[in-house]
Amino acid sequence: MTISKKAAPQQDVVEVIRSGRWGKVEYIHKLSCGHAEVRKRAASTTKIACEGCLKAEMGTQMLVELAGAKPVFADFSDIHDEIASYVASYEQDVARTKASLAKKLGIEVGAVDIYVDETSDSGKVVQAVVFLEAWDIERIMGSDSI
Repeated sequence: MTISKKAAPQQDVVEVIRSGRWGKVEYIHKLSCGHAEVRKRAASTTKIACEGCLKAEMGTQMLVELAGAKPVFADFSDIHDEIASYVASYEQDVARTKASLAKKLGIEVGAVDIYVDETSDSGKVVQAVVFLEAWDIERIMGSDSI
């Protein structure tokens, strides 16, 4: 990208430092904005164009434009994953069975674990493990408790 120094803002020259050996001398102009401009000759004026300020301004504009841009998302609405649908349906059925058993026993869903036969396509429930607290045992057993 080519930058036109005519578009760069004018800044005050704070200090001019001579650098380099004979035949390769450069003059570093320290500016009031904090940037430095390197030239082959010392400036005779008190203000010079600052290329650093122009680059910073252009960078800021680019960031503002990027921040205002809307993200583009791919549309995957037409893709249907057969396996994922089956697994989701299967897990939903297991969760319903677990919740139903917990409700019938009057306990929390977290106290029930369901084991399913994963070798069959039907996902048949093989067993359930129920963790009962002492008060749940007494409540379920009623007056027959030990």
